[in-house]
Amino acid sequence: MARESSQFGVLLEQEFQRIRDLKGDDLWARTSRGMAGVLKIPPSTISHYRAGTRFPNEDNVQEIAKILRSEENGGDEASRRALVDALLAARPTRSDSQLEAQTWLRNVGKETHLLLVEFRDFPSASPNNPSREVAKEMAQEAGKAVAKGLSYALLNPFTPAYQKSVSELTELTNYLNSLCRAIRDTYKRILEEAYHQVILDHPDNVTRQEEEFGEIKKRLRMYRWAEPPSQQNDSPDCCAGIGYKLLYHVEGSETPELWHWLSPPHGETVIRKPHYMPEILAVEEGFYPILQMFGETGQFPTTSEMEAYAKRESRRSLWEETNESTDSRVDSIAREKAKARGKKSEG
Repeated sequence: MARESSQFGVLLEQEFQRIRDLKGDDLWARTSRGMAGVLKIPPSTISHYRAGTRFPNEDNVQEIAKILRSEENGGDEASRRALVDALLAARPTRSDSQLEAQTWLRNVGKETHLLLVEFRDFPSASPNNPSREVAKEMAQEAGKAVAKGLSYALLNPFTPAYQKSVSELTELTNYLNSLCRAIRDTYKRILEEAYHQVILDHPDNVTRQEEEFGEIKKRLRMYRWAEPPSQQNDSPDCCAGIGYKLLYHVEGSETPELWHWLSPPHGETVIRKPHYMPEILAVEEGFYPILQMFGETGQFPTTSEMEAYAKRESRRSLWEETNESTDSRVDSIAREKAKARGKKSEG
């Protein structure tokens, strides 16, 4: 069965059919590859336009209309403007809930603010998000917040052992593996966005850029649930429940706040939970000892530091750093991508 085209995709197909009729060639640019060649974009991008999983920005829409409504293709300036308006109107608009979530991120991007996010569902900023524009904007807002001073930790609450293949739980195992990859990809994306913001803020000061890069690396971290040393099976040794995101937000030394981040079909929204101290204290314990050590040192701890801290209190550390947080190659790649984007912006 053919996949139904988005409104934007339908407009594109109608426009190409108009040009085929004009040329008297029903095979002209009939395939995605042919359409992509005319518009000078990758064939995969055409597929996304048709499926409604990605949409061009206004500048790209202008380029598309310029090609499709050129004199050669039977167009003129007035018809080009009309096509631009139609294509822009066919793109989905951001929902109020998504705008609310982005505004919330902008507000928490301040020094002394701490944000711990326990992902039980795919991050909104993940490259896997079907709405690519939403994902891009959410990653940009998160990166800007970190660049401004927000200390932000992404947490995967599922033990690594549970991500192994378990025949009777194949669907759940696949989901957790996909979730793990999405969290890793989101971390890298936010890291690059934070570095890019630094370059935009200090375009001619390489020394200042490097200093800020080092501070960002300290403020943006990723942890996963630590596998208990005595674990002998593949059962999940973590809080059960999938399908929502839990955020914990501390503003300096003020009273902690507990938030839920929801991802309904048509947007993103954040909901502040009522101030109920027992529940807040329970959440604090679930983040042990990241939160406790951050409160004492003002910095995110390493795996060895958490283990030593927990050992002194005769407890078990619940979390450990991921490879991406400690791998210098991940950091180098993010810096190089950010710098390349900075040079492109200058050009």
